[in-house]
Amino acid sequence: MPNSLKPTLANPIDLLYQMFSKRAKDLEQLKQLYAEDYYREKLKQGNNRDVLVALTGMPREELEAFMFYCKYADTYINTLNDYEFLISLLNCYDQYERERAVNKLIEEQEVREKINSESERFTD
Repeated sequence: MPNSLKPTLANPIDLLYQMFSKRAKDLEQLKQLYAEDYYREKLKQGNNRDVLVALTGMPREELEAFMFYCKYADTYINTLNDYEFLISLLNCYDQYERERAVNKLIEEQEVREKINSESERFTD
């Protein structure tokens, strides 16, 4: 697909096409999938996986999900040396763990609320 101008009010036909065209939406989704595949391949090229598993103790099965959580721009990855990249990943890992803990607490609270509402319904 040739590079075209971004659809804006100054380019209304393209804007309408981007907003309502199924093909345009499909192309945008395909572009995003290609970017995600490229990112996964870029992560596989580094030798940081073994070091990251050793530093965090994270199971290998969870590693891709974590690394995908910490999305980095290609230019950012290319400018960091291995040490800087690992430090950046460890910082992201801290954030990832905090977010997982918060999500777990939210899920537990929702389960408690559901149990309470079910028990109230049976007691009435």
